Amino acid sequence: MFTSDPQKHILCDASFLHAYFNEKDLHHIEVKNKVEELLLQGKRFALSANTVFELMAAQAKRKREGTHSGVPYLTIDHDTIPLDFQSIQMCFEENVFEEFPLLRGMDLINASLAKIFKIPLATCDKDFKPYEDKIELIFIK
Repeated sequence: MFTSDPQKHILCDASFLHAYFNEKDLHHIEVKNKVEELLLQGKRFALSANTVFELMAAQAKRKREGTHSGVPYLTIDHDTIPLDFQSIQMCFEENVFEEFPLLRGMDLINASLAKIFKIPLATCDKDFKPYEDKIELIFIK
C-alpha cells in the first residue's frame, strides 16, 4: 500500500505529465519549470498505476501520429499508487466519489486519490478548477 506524505508527495495527472514530456505541448515550459521548482523543494511525484498506463497509451498514439517529441515518458522518478481494492475501499468509506460530480474516469480517480491521501494534485486540466476547495491543486493554466 502506498504511504503518502502530504509534505513530500505531489500527485500528477496525465495532462501535467503529457505537458512535461512533450516539448510540443502548449504548457511544456511552464510545467517543466514547475517540476524543477518542486524537485528543488524536495517534493516527490506520485502517479496512480492507471495514469502510468494512460501515459504509455498516449505515448504510443503520439508516436503513431508523429506528434511525440521523442522523450520517453516515465523518465521522472516517482512512487506509484496502486489502484487496488484498499484504495477503492478508502474512497468509498470517505464517500469521495460523491464530492466530484463533474469528473469522470481518470480525473475522478485522481481527484479521489488526492483527497484520500491528502496530497496536492498537479494538473493542466481546467476540469479540476471547481474543486479547489476540496483538494489542493497545482494548476498550470
